[in-house]
Amino acid sequence: MDKMYLLNYTNKLDESTNHARARNASYSANMDGTAHQSIAPDARWSAKYRVKQKACTNRHHPHAHEKTAEHVYKGLAGLIIIEDEAESKFGLAQKTMELMIYL
Repeated sequence: MDKMYLLNYTNKLDESTNHARARNASYSANMDGTAHQSIAPDARWSAKYRVKQKACTNRHHPHAHEKTAEHVYKGLAGLIIIEDEAESKFGLAQKTMELMIYL
């Protein structure tokens, strides 16, 4: 798999945060969320990712200094699911039967 994807992160909080840091994903360093890449309230940051990995589930969350847990609790976290052709050989549940829980 080698495709480009665009993800838009919009900050709906009343305070600044930084864009979501994707864990376990293969991507360039400038797409990794850090404190120096702030997103103001109601602002959007867009990331372009080139997917070069096999099927997997990645989680993303912000890394605003001393605010990560609070921002995750308020909804700034989620999953990035990468699928590929090889995955279908395992007979796993289809999208209509999957339930993703992020704890």
